[in-house]
Amino acid sequence: MPEIIQQIEPEPKFEFVSASNNAAWSVGEIALHYGRGEFLCATSIDFCSIMNPPYEDPEFLPYVQPLIQRLVPILLNPRSPKSLTENAAVTIGRIALVFPDPVAPFLEQFAQQW
Repeated sequence: MPEIIQQIEPEPKFEFVSASNNAAWSVGEIALHYGRGEFLCATSIDFCSIMNPPYEDPEFLPYVQPLIQRLVPILLNPRSPKSLTENAAVTIGRIALVFPDPVAPFLEQFAQQW
């Protein structure tokens, strides 16, 4: 995770945009896998969310704050590549889906742009 976090840059050089995009997207996928218990039901997401609250794996938890601190500046930077901004927005949502409590304090910083 530390290596992936370092690849997420708000203004990557042109030749590194794909690496930042891939890192941001990968982190979102990893977060979902750590929270894989959330939507096991097929009937109703609302019902499933109540019956199976997000599973916050403690192994991923130390990376939530550093990831949000790398992803939010991408959203707030008008010079960030559009594809990277979109990936950052989706990844923040995926992390927040699985780890809502540690993401919540940052919401005021990015909610409008998000």
